Amino acid sequence: MSGARAPLVEVFASCQGEGMQVGAPQVFVRFAGCDLQCGYCDTAYARAAPEQCAVFLPGGDEKRLPNPVSLQTAVNAICELADADPMLKSVALTGGEPLLHADYIAELAPEIARRGLRIYLETAGHLPAQLEMVISAVDTVSGDIKLHETMETPVAYELMAEFWRVAVRTDAFAKVVVTDRVSLDGFRRACAALGASIRMVPVVLQPVTPTGQVRPPAPEMLWLLAREADRWFGGVRVVPQCHRLMGVR
Repeated sequence: MSGARAPLVEVFASCQGEGMQVGAPQVFVRFAGCDLQCGYCDTAYARAAPEQCAVFLPGGDEKRLPNPVSLQTAVNAICELADADPMLKSVALTGGEPLLHADYIAELAPEIARRGLRIYLETAGHLPAQLEMVISAVDTVSGDIKLHETMETPVAYELMAEFWRVAVRTDAFAKVVVTDRVSLDGFRRACAALGASIRMVPVVLQPVTPTGQVRPPAPEMLWLLAREADRWFGGVRVVPQCHRLMGVR
């Protein structure tokens, strides 16, 4: 195992709160750092690396790892959680933006997989070259589609389309956070720009959790967006952030 290191925010066990695998128990590894500005960001604390990564153990115990965390130390922390509970059969690599640390993930993921754990990657869906570096070691990609109306600095849809042409090699699905700023025309333009790259990809529309000035769309608009999504994607679900409803991490 190499001496690679990466800044981590926290490692913990919880239920997946978003997307197609909502409710599944997982070990979560939250990477520090993000290169986007989403108007609805709910993990702003992960933008910068803390001095120490927090590992939340069964029974409420907690330990701290100095940042940046080595591969071996991360594998040990993940396996300590997974070994403590047979329900934990997969590891969610999340952030921040985990693909900013693609070199590290390319080594970490196979080490985790060798221990019988599946790899679930949660990403903003805008770094196709970095995804290419790790795709062979990933079982599931949960990739966002960042609508321009929800971003302070929009991501080019052409870049997202390139990402999805790589992501579909896995059990991939898209997640689209929708707010009251999203229009039907804007959503339609995004889908048209992504075109064939999303044709067979299932999608989860996620009405944003209200925070600050950010609000979810009205129920009538949410239905119209779901109907439009059904024209472009390979299946549609509407699922809010369930971990927020449960009051867990």
